[in-house]
Order: sequence, then structure tokens, then C-alpha cells
Amino acid sequence: MQINIDDKKYKAVLQDIQFQPVTDKIIHVDFVQVFDDKPVLMNVPIKVTGESAGIKAGGKLRMKRRTIKVRGFLKDLPDALEIDITSLNIGMSIKIHELSFDNLEILDPARAMVVAVISSRMSLKDAALPEDEVEEAGEEAEVAPEDAVEGDSQQSE
Repeated sequence: MQINIDDKKYKAVLQDIQFQPVTDKIIHVDFVQVFDDKPVLMNVPIKVTGESAGIKAGGKLRMKRRTIKVRGFLKDLPDALEIDITSLNIGMSIKIHELSFDNLEILDPARAMVVAVISSRMSLKDAALPEDEVEEAGEEAEVAPEDAVEGDSQQSE
């Protein structure tokens, strides 16, 4: 995008926009000047594509991040970063270190979760387990991580 200020044109990208809470009118906009020969740091929105087997089985899509911070030249920056979720089943996720985009360096932490398919009540009902076994399995899943944390703290003492 080009911005014209005092009859001078500058290449710029939209960095931030603020809206009036009640009327949703734009009250403030921030632009950043960019150059073709220098890399730019940008938070690029994520676009999820594909049909997940886990969602078809009754799971829910959980978006942990809406944007990913990247560094790259202006010509290489897309409008959105596409992430294919076709291979995700219930309980699976995609983390930053699993992603790569041409000519872009991802700056977010490698272990950060981007998107996950989580179980829902509907997916638990569809399981072959009777209700009382489903409840017990859920309780065991909640207790196990706590036990592991307590065990780790005891070992370190």
C-alpha cells in the first residue's frame, strides 16, 4: 500500500487499528513504513484449511493463535498463512515447530500450539465406552498430569 503525505508517497503496511467500542468507527490507525530491500516483522493471520477427521468424529477445533509472527521481505508476505488440519484427529495439535513457509522465518516460540482438535461431549458419547467408563477415563486423565508434577517436585528435593 502507498500512503501519500505532503505530496510524498511512502510504502507502508497496516500495523494496528483501533475502533470506538460502541459504534465500531475507526478512531486510530498505525502504519509502518517498509522497504523492498529490508525484511519486515509482521503478525500474519492464520487461515485453517481442510476437513479434520477429528472434527468429523465430533471433536472441536481450538484455535490457540490467530496470528503468527514472521520475518520476511514484503514481496514474500502473504495475506494469511494457510494451515492444513486434514490429518488431525481428536487430541492432536499443530505446533509452531511443525510449520514452515517459503521465504519466511517464524519468530514465535517453537513449542507454542497453533491449533488443536479437542474432545467434546458428543465425541465421548460416540465412543464405544459406557458412560461410567467414560467418566472414569476422564477422571484418570485429569489426575495423571498432577501426579507427574508432584513426582517431579519430590525427586528434585
